[in-house]
Amino acid sequence: MVNDRVKSPAASRLAVLLMVLLFSPLGAQERPTLEAADYGQWESLGTFRISPTGEWLAYEVRRVDEENQLRIRGEDDDSARIVAYGVGAVFSDDGRWLAYRIGVAPDRQDDEDAKAEVGLLDLSSGSETTFEATAFRFSDDGRFVALTGYGEGDVLIRDLDQGTMLALGNVGSFQWSPSGHLLAVVLETESGAGNGVQLLDASAGTLRPLVSSNAAYKSLTWRDDDDDLAVLRARDDDGFEEE
Repeated sequence: MVNDRVKSPAASRLAVLLMVLLFSPLGAQERPTLEAADYGQWESLGTFRISPTGEWLAYEVRRVDEENQLRIRGEDDDSARIVAYGVGAVFSDDGRWLAYRIGVAPDRQDDEDAKAEVGLLDLSSGSETTFEATAFRFSDDGRFVALTGYGEGDVLIRDLDQGTMLALGNVGSFQWSPSGHLLAVVLETESGAGNGVQLLDASAGTLRPLVSSNAAYKSLTWRDDDDDLAVLRARDDDGFEEE
């Protein structure tokens, strides 16, 4: 989500930089004749994000030949860092991290072994880590990121300070609390016997059951700015046609 409340000078400079990227005129020198092979390199600007601190800009560049890129640029950088096939960039709320999905090259999309990944960039050091995952979600305090794995119901919790990983299975859905370090998860098992809702305290590494039954749990929701949690429980009843 774009932080529309950022009013720092750094954010203003990055906004100007984006305008320059969009509207800089071409030089007056004689332009070469375009060949058919050149058309694939035509670029257009996609989604962009400015970090909460206003020091970083991440923007998608889409090309006709589908060799799309995510470009990441700092306030003091002369050139952009390029992530091939990067999309969906999101900054952590503390501005320390940037996560994004990395797609598959167009010529490998029919390859069963080719998988999309999630990239995680440490903006202070510039180091990047990639994970075999389909989606991600930062905790509200920016210390943790939850990664949805390729295995059915697999969720990985990454401690961004410690670099450690915790794996959860049979997860149907999950939500971070407004306080940031509590993760509520809905468990869905094939038999239904292990269904329920559990609470992970990511900072302490403890997992506590809140409720369990063979019912289905849906619409997990935290109260805004509080640690109250609500969930719908659905069960079969002979007196009704549906749940």
